[in-house]
Amino acid sequence: MAPKLVPVNDKRPALHHSGKRDPSQIRWVVLHSTEGGPNAAGAVSWFQNEECQGSTHLVVGMDGAFRCLPDDVEPWAAPGANLEGLHIEFAGNAHWHPGEWSKFGKTFDEAAALVAEWCYHYDIPAEFLDASKLHDPASKGVTTHAEVTEAFKKGDHWDPGKGFPMDSFLASVAKCLADYPAKPEPTPEPEPVHSTEPAPAAEVVGEAPAVEEAVPATLAPAEVAAVAGETLAAEAATPVDAKA
Repeated sequence: MAPKLVPVNDKRPALHHSGKRDPSQIRWVVLHSTEGGPNAAGAVSWFQNEECQGSTHLVVGMDGAFRCLPDDVEPWAAPGANLEGLHIEFAGNAHWHPGEWSKFGKTFDEAAALVAEWCYHYDIPAEFLDASKLHDPASKGVTTHAEVTEAFKKGDHWDPGKGFPMDSFLASVAKCLADYPAKPEPTPEPEPVHSTEPAPAAEVVGEAPAVEEAVPATLAPAEVAAVAGETLAAEAATPVDAKA
C-alpha cells in the first residue's frame, strides 16, 4: 500500500523565524495545540500577524493542513527545541479531555500521515520522548511542547495537554509508516586486504660483505709431487744472476 499523502496549503507563510538551518540537525517532532477551536485557519492567520511572537511548520485542523514554514527553517515554536525540532500544531485546546479530542478524527488522521512522512524522511522513530530524554544529545522521537518546557525551563506552555491521546496518535503514525518502503541498508565500508606474502627483507645500506677466498682442498700425494716438480723446473730455468 502506498503511503497516505495529505494535501497541504503552503500559501500562508509565518512571519517570524530564525532563518535557515541544516536539516541534518533535525531529530524531534514536537506536538502543539493552537488553544482555539477545531479549525486551523485562525492560527495560521495569527502566525502572519506582526504581534505574534511565534511560528510553526505545520498546522492541522478540520479545515485541512497548512504549511507555515519549510522544514529547513528554524521556527519560533518551543525554546530549547526550535533548532532540532519539526513543529506541528493541532487545532484544539490543551484543556480538552480525550473524549473531546476524539471528535476530530480528520485532524488526527492527517496529522498522523504528516508526522509519519517526517519520521520516514528524517529517520525519527514514532516513539514518545519525555523531558528527561530530551537532554540526551542522541535522542530522536516525538515529544510535546509541555515536555520541552519541563526539560529546558524556557517558557510556561503545557500544550497539547494531559488529555491528548498520545498512545493512539503514535499508533496511527506507526501504521502510516508501515506503508512506506523499507530503506536500503547502508553499504558497509570494504575491509582492507592484508597480503599473505612475507614482507621483503629490508635493504641494508653500507659496505658490501667481504667475499671469502675459496680454501683449496687438500692435495693428493700425486698432485703434491707434480706441483713440486713444476717448482724445481721453474727454479732451474731461472738465470743465475736473478738468484743473487
